[in-house]
Amino acid sequence: MADLQLSEQERRFQEPRRQRRSANGQRLGWAAFALILAAALAGLAGPGPLSWASASGELVEVGYERFARRLGDTSLEVTVRSDPATPGTARLWISGGYLRELEIRQITPEPGSWTADGAGVVLEFPVTGERAEIDIQISPDHFGTLHGAVGVPGRAPATFWQFIYP
Repeated sequence: MADLQLSEQERRFQEPRRQRRSANGQRLGWAAFALILAAALAGLAGPGPLSWASASGELVEVGYERFARRLGDTSLEVTVRSDPATPGTARLWISGGYLRELEIRQITPEPGSWTADGAGVVLEFPVTGERAEIDIQISPDHFGTLHGAVGVPGRAPATFWQFIYP
């Protein structure tokens, strides 16, 4: 029986060094795939444990999605405690720089009044207890990093950042 002759290309593919390099490349590809999948499941590309965050300031706490999509819907869940100087009313300040980067779709409950100040807007809510739970539905207009701040006027605000995907 005649011996099979391997072509030069086939012989090169059978070299041990080339086979090891190919196997290492495959392992590296699978590892990269696994990291991307784990990051997506953890919330870097949508809902997940890494996506939801919170920040607090004096008399205010805010929960928000750290990663959102441009023109997509997301929300800020804000808890404002009534300032002892104004009982029965919770006042919430939102920074103007943050507001310029998004559209407010809905605020629940609806504020009693909106007042613009030099650095943002102040919303007033009636309070039946010590605090008001406010849900602000927003839609980011730009992509990239947004820096926001919410707080009670005259008090230290809660500052936060969000990364907006295109």
